[in-house]
Amino acid sequence: MKWKNRVFAAFAAILMLCTLLAGCGGDTNDPAPAAPPAAAPAPSDGNSPAPDSGSVPAPAGDKTLKLYLAGFQNLDPQIWSWGTHADRMGIFEGLTILNPDFTTRLANAEKLEHDAGYTVWTATLRKDLQWSDGTPLTAEDYYYSHQRIIDPQYLQGKTSAFNTNAPILNALECQKAETGFDQVGIRVLDDYTIEYTLDTPCADFDVRLAESWALPVPRHTIEQYGDDWTKPENIVVNGPYIPTAREEDVHLTLGPNPNYYETPALEEIHLYTGTQNQLLAYQNGDINVATLTAADIDGVMADPALSGQVQVFDTSVLSFIGLLKGQNDVLQRNPLLRQAISLSIDRETIAQAVNKNTVTAAKSLVYPGFASWANDLDIVEYNVEKAQQLMSDAGYPGGEGLGTMTLLMSGTPGADTLAIADMISKGTGIQIQIVNLEWAAYVVDRDAFHEDDTWGIYLDAWNTSVANVGGGFSNYQFDMRVGNLETDALRDFAAASRAVAGEEAARQTCKNEKANEYAEKYEKLLKESDPTAINQGYRELETMRLEDASWIPLWWGKTTLLIQPSIQGYVGNPLLLNSPPFYFKDVSNG
Repeated sequence: MKWKNRVFAAFAAILMLCTLLAGCGGDTNDPAPAAPPAAAPAPSDGNSPAPDSGSVPAPAGDKTLKLYLAGFQNLDPQIWSWGTHADRMGIFEGLTILNPDFTTRLANAEKLEHDAGYTVWTATLRKDLQWSDGTPLTAEDYYYSHQRIIDPQYLQGKTSAFNTNAPILNALECQKAETGFDQVGIRVLDDYTIEYTLDTPCADFDVRLAESWALPVPRHTIEQYGDDWTKPENIVVNGPYIPTAREEDVHLTLGPNPNYYETPALEEIHLYTGTQNQLLAYQNGDINVATLTAADIDGVMADPALSGQVQVFDTSVLSFIGLLKGQNDVLQRNPLLRQAISLSIDRETIAQAVNKNTVTAAKSLVYPGFASWANDLDIVEYNVEKAQQLMSDAGYPGGEGLGTMTLLMSGTPGADTLAIADMISKGTGIQIQIVNLEWAAYVVDRDAFHEDDTWGIYLDAWNTSVANVGGGFSNYQFDMRVGNLETDALRDFAAASRAVAGEEAARQTCKNEKANEYAEKYEKLLKESDPTAINQGYRELETMRLEDASWIPLWWGKTTLLIQPSIQGYVGNPLLLNSPPFYFKDVSNG
């Protein structure tokens, strides 16, 4: 490898935003976030003095919501981008929508039923549904919308937002042009009834229907305007709010949809593109919800007025340790070494003392919001004595004979990264070299097969937009077999370049019986229909995976927000960067 170590500051912050974006469904086509709008003040550089509580406050109770989003460049809900998430928040609305506990409530559907085996689901639409231009919305609109997002002839050359987590009969085959859409398990029974037939049981298909892929789109508008149909002067929506003005990549204004079946509480919503420091904009009243950086927190909490406006939301963003792939695959061959590394890390100290409680120590790869047992498995722990014993059992007491281990990361190492390296070194005796690369180079080396003597781990972050316990298993990388491949299979896996067939072929060469047993149990679980058995099955799988330590959880991210006191009903969505609200329709101001 041709790596250049960079000089780094001990307490610089580590950000892996590219990974977080990828974790929300793959690489996006969005450009980098734009600068704040010209009317907004310059962002804080993190070194500003403590906030002045005498700053101009945001107007209270003016029935507006003003905040930053990671992006909204494309408002077609069926083309994957950050705009897809903005669409789901209230520009478009599906048959169901998520509650904060990841159950669902009915939205466009007035009734949703399923058969005893959870393979046939029938949705009955409300009779008062209209598009924002007054056109009636029927089951045919949903049928067209599903065809447009699944059938490849419609979104040619664009990234479909169809989520393969939705096991609709023959949908994947249609997406790969192996069969026609008439063979897909979606059928209109009458003007207000649509039926879904699944290829495997799915006890929480109502949750899948709340995801972005299931949002309807207006056929009559798309056929009239083509790719220009999402421009404010053309767009037709079915959610509570409709775009009324847009400054490309900078600012989007939403107003109430007069033909929505309820009266929205907010009179105007202003969305600004970006994730930059937002404290000054909040103090000046330009926004009324702001994301705080770690550098802002101490000053804000010292301010009597602002400290009472702080709200903290958990997120499903998981920071974790993965294994590099290479000729010297010592960690692949010896799970005791992996377990020792995990036992050496004091996650609670890093979360509380180093990261100032902006993260939560992770005890599982499954988000606790999806599974009540995720924090109760008692496998991930801090135990240096046990780590040292495992090193001896592995044949490398005190790290003797191993040489130097690489710790690969993206960006500048922060205090948390340095703490991890120090703890591993002290707990196992392994010598560590931190290699930090720019994001593009990091991705290449993270996924490459290293022909030289490089061996080690990498730090990464990932989150799921799949709102159920299965989301913790939907990242192909987290398959136990990937952590137990032999040299030739590792080379094949690295060469697959994320092509599904290549990855699967590589995984099938795994000779670790435990890893293959895990895979067999997972495949069976995907066909299970009993919710209790599904929950128990995932718990057993997670126990196996954590004991294997192919993937080592570190911590879950948190989002710290300032929220104007007059704003009610704001609940941060843990599936999305910076915890925007689940739905604009649940938020009011005054």
